[in-house]
Amino acid sequence: MAKGPVAAFAALPREGKLGILLIGFGCLSNVIVFEAIVKRAPGSGSLVTLLQFIFVALSDSSVACRPRKVKMRAHMCLTALFLFSSFACTKALEYKISMPLHIVLKSSSLVFSLLMGLSIGKRYSHNQCLGVFLVTFGIVVAILGESLNICMDNNNDGAFSPSCCEQIQVIDVVDSREVTDMDCSENNNNNHCAGVFETPSYFKVATSEGSGEVLKSSTPDILFTEQTEASNIYYANDMHYWFVGLFLMLVGIIIAACLGHYQEYVFKTYGRHTTELKFYTHILAFPILLVMQWENLQKSLDVFSSSHTLGAELEFNAPFLVPLVKHLPAVVSEFPILWLLVLVNVVFQYYCVTGVFIVGSVSSTLTCNLIVTCRKFCSLILSVWYFNNYFSTFHWIGANLVFCGVMIYSGFIPGRKKLHLD
Repeated sequence: MAKGPVAAFAALPREGKLGILLIGFGCLSNVIVFEAIVKRAPGSGSLVTLLQFIFVALSDSSVACRPRKVKMRAHMCLTALFLFSSFACTKALEYKISMPLHIVLKSSSLVFSLLMGLSIGKRYSHNQCLGVFLVTFGIVVAILGESLNICMDNNNDGAFSPSCCEQIQVIDVVDSREVTDMDCSENNNNNHCAGVFETPSYFKVATSEGSGEVLKSSTPDILFTEQTEASNIYYANDMHYWFVGLFLMLVGIIIAACLGHYQEYVFKTYGRHTTELKFYTHILAFPILLVMQWENLQKSLDVFSSSHTLGAELEFNAPFLVPLVKHLPAVVSEFPILWLLVLVNVVFQYYCVTGVFIVGSVSSTLTCNLIVTCRKFCSLILSVWYFNNYFSTFHWIGANLVFCGVMIYSGFIPGRKKLHLD
């Protein structure tokens, strides 16, 4: 019978408990800072990922001076799986996949992990199958809740509005903290209702001709859709666009499930050389990601460098810190806020990755999966609370089904004796 989480934690050696603390501190902080970055600079996930890879590789660079314990072929396979899983899941955020749904979907790796296990001859208990069923059902409910929110106004009553799926034209990109330059008058030659809306990226937009309506949004995601060469027409809240993000998430999760099983195989074959695996996985991924995302990286660099300064950000969001800002050195107060956030993010990511590798090296796959999933649940709560993300009843039901399913799968609720331990 599987150990419950309390018993599993007590059975961990000292370094395993340290790994859990690193996961709790590093991963939770990393998710919050990462969401703050992508809300300010949509599409910058690739740059953040690249900088994370560089920082982790440099931190463990001493491994390069020692003889390898694991064959390079295994390192390359792990790198390919790790890179494409990270890339697909990060890219999905650019296709109107909200951060809460992103967290819920990433917690569904149990489903594909079980299917992979069955395909290679593993057998699972009734509790594990029940857990996977709950996870699957929870994902369906959460996706349903997200799809119902795709074409809804962001007003207080949350009523469905077909107008939110109309075409809108981007007139200009501005930098403003307030809604200004509203022009819905009859003198407007284009018969458009234009204005600047308060979002992390500030767009001046016009609705489709003759509608006389204003599209309001609290996030820049509302403008995410394909752009034609002939005109700057965007299809707001396009369901097809959202399905692309959903497809990318599923691809990333399936690859992550393959990564988990292959990593377990590498540990059994070569031993648990976690630092070496961590170093080569990140250093080998760096040039590939650089080539794949070169244009996107250049754009993100420009956005980061032109972002608000630390002094301006604190003055706007934390007026009580204005006296402190005045005493900061100019090099600090004039530092772009996005670069500061990404520096903090890569440090937290290093602790997060280190914690996951430590726990994975001293515990079973199930124990590691349980710990990471509990962390994801905490990340979900923080994301909804801190960033005031939309989270409907469907989302909450789906999320709770997913996390309850993980608990059952991992042995939190005693079940029948396993036919074969995973």
